[in-house]
Amino acid sequence: MSGIVGNKLALLAIAVTAVVVVGVVIAISLDTPTTDENSPNHDDTQTIPKDSNSFGDKYGIVLTPDPKDGFVISEDEDHVRIHVKALKWREGQNRETELPNGEPVADLPIQFTTSMGIFMYHNDASFQGETNQDGEETVALIGGEIKGVATVTAEALDGSGVAASIRIYVVDVQLSPGDVIINKNERVSFEVKVQGIDDPDSICYTWKNYVVEVDYKPGNPEPVYSSSGLMYTSPLLELQRKNGRGKDGYIEVEAFLLNQGGPDISLGKAKSDIHLIEYYSDVALVGRVTHSDSGYYVKYGCLIPKIDGAVAYGVRGSGFNDPLYYGDEYGSGLVKISELVEEEDGYFLSFTGGGSTGEAPKSDSELIADMAWRFEGGTFYACPYFDHIE
Repeated sequence: MSGIVGNKLALLAIAVTAVVVVGVVIAISLDTPTTDENSPNHDDTQTIPKDSNSFGDKYGIVLTPDPKDGFVISEDEDHVRIHVKALKWREGQNRETELPNGEPVADLPIQFTTSMGIFMYHNDASFQGETNQDGEETVALIGGEIKGVATVTAEALDGSGVAASIRIYVVDVQLSPGDVIINKNERVSFEVKVQGIDDPDSICYTWKNYVVEVDYKPGNPEPVYSSSGLMYTSPLLELQRKNGRGKDGYIEVEAFLLNQGGPDISLGKAKSDIHLIEYYSDVALVGRVTHSDSGYYVKYGCLIPKIDGAVAYGVRGSGFNDPLYYGDEYGSGLVKISELVEEEDGYFLSFTGGGSTGEAPKSDSELIADMAWRFEGGTFYACPYFDHIE
């Protein structure tokens, strides 16, 4: 049975006979409003006995979800097992701060009902069970198509009026879009939607990136630190590629309800497949000649087309035969725009160069041809690199 107050998971009673202690619902057979504001379980909606001695042989029903299942039914966890235990109050026990821990109530007939879903092994929203010799019974709830908060109630059928309820979240976590093809440098926006939770502001998210070649930024800049790690309160995410390399992978989000003082409650995961299409540019091989009073200088390289958002480039070439230096492959490594020569039609990157003093003995085209032959027959392309998302 749980409600949300800010970022705290507050555990509240639904029935007037229910006392909730850290996710455990206790049903008792006397209704007396609490007046002790210093009680660790104090809440205005609770009812707990003032006089623990007045209960003698009375008993309580304790409902707890299986620790492996938790409070959530989702695509990842399609059912929740709920453990029921009927125990007598031990004489002298402090019922404001303790669970009943006396003798078990065996062979107790119990009516189980749920507001949503069905009980797994009974294929119905209502059935009668019975505690064993240890005062225990276990039921399993399966969620349906409708998402929301399911109230599971266990009511003793011995005429005592003892009943207890527990709230189970039936949720669905979706990440949209679920499949993305990125051809160029477009930025993609994602949104997480969680069905079944009344207050979306109570949800936080963790993101995992399984595509090395992308960079992403959650919708809110300030993270939340919790027992589950670094989280973000916004359901939004922006993603862009880091470079022009082709790659397939996915991003994954997990939604949580924060539980201050205890483990956070996972509501499930969702993912989006990412397909990065190779984004390379063919480059033109060109030469540049400069003349001055002291002589001339020739540079030979490539002209890289300008790509929006690119802050650096890497140029690769193959299929040529340069006996002087490069052999049959060229790789520039990552070159920042500031290290390139900007021209009207692109950025010039020099592969090689040379010159001499005095007047050039040949025309510019002939000087360039003296270097161009080393790279003839080669295929060259540029891979852009993009800045981080701000």
